[in-house]
Amino acid sequence: CEQTLATRNTETKDENRYVALRTVPVIIKLNAKSLVINALLDDASSGTYISEAVVNEFKLNGQDKIISVGVIGGFKRRLDVKEIGVEIGSLDGKVNKRIHAFAVKTIVGNMKVTNWRRLAFHWHHLKNVDFPPIGSKGSVDMLIGANYPELHSSLGEIKGKEREPVARLTPLGWMC
Repeated sequence: CEQTLATRNTETKDENRYVALRTVPVIIKLNAKSLVINALLDDASSGTYISEAVVNEFKLNGQDKIISVGVIGGFKRRLDVKEIGVEIGSLDGKVNKRIHAFAVKTIVGNMKVTNWRRLAFHWHHLKNVDFPPIGSKGSVDMLIGANYPELHSSLGEIKGKEREPVARLTPLGWMC
């Protein structure tokens, strides 16, 4: 089972500009319990991953597997994981989907999510975008890979000037 897991910092300084990765809050549901977490949409990953903290909070059980993960530099790393099934949804309730994910200790280290609700006013073209509130922890607890391309699709974009942030509407909500 060949997987690719992209690990990057949330913000990388480049000529006094910062690059934020595409994150969006999603609702994880199990029976009557739900939790809003932040998900990273990563087209470079062929797998979907969820943090062990979320898996433990929901007391989810899964099938033990060993997977090979491609990392930066073309290296491979073997991971002992649990494959679990979980229901995710968009905050607006329009998307509800059962997906499979590999439980890993951490998705992207201590990467923090960019709160575009607070930052959008810095750019004229983003002022009226209805960015969803980020999950309460502010961290990334899920990576949704290219194995769920329907969740990555662009329903619309709002562009500014060159090198300014681009807002993208996905089935899961607005991201930037």
